[in-house]
Amino acid sequence: YNFRMMETQAAIGIHQLDRVSSFIETRRRLFNRYEKQLQHLNGVKIQYQELEDEKKSYISPFAFGFYIVDDKYKRNDLFKYLTKNQIESRTLVAGNLSRQPIFTDLYKNCIKVADDLTNADKVHFNGLYTPLHPNMSTDDVDYVCVKLREFFQ
Repeated sequence: YNFRMMETQAAIGIHQLDRVSSFIETRRRLFNRYEKQLQHLNGVKIQYQELEDEKKSYISPFAFGFYIVDDKYKRNDLFKYLTKNQIESRTLVAGNLSRQPIFTDLYKNCIKVADDLTNADKVHFNGLYTPLHPNMSTDDVDYVCVKLREFFQ
């Protein structure tokens, strides 16, 4: 057989399209479980864009995002704590795009930032994603939430 990886990926993608509604519903359900357990957690702000039409509201397609709003907590400490407890996490991407290497190194003399972008910096330096995928169980989400509540006590 002479399959190219793109043909294989396309076949898998076509098959996955049959399941996309189920994936979206599972992510929404798990996101809501995270949100219900963490919405009153001191020290964090959940990343969410709620619109009148729930289907247009933004939920990250791959993670539960939040950023730390209390200066007594540090993202790197939380990252290490979650890793120690076998919970994968990633820094919240984007934040202050003017701090990305392409702008600070390659285009540093071409782009001028009009303001200090304080709010973007808060997300840039304090944002974190925790897992959110269709293969997670509610027990998995509950475990992550327990560990987050322990950290932010």
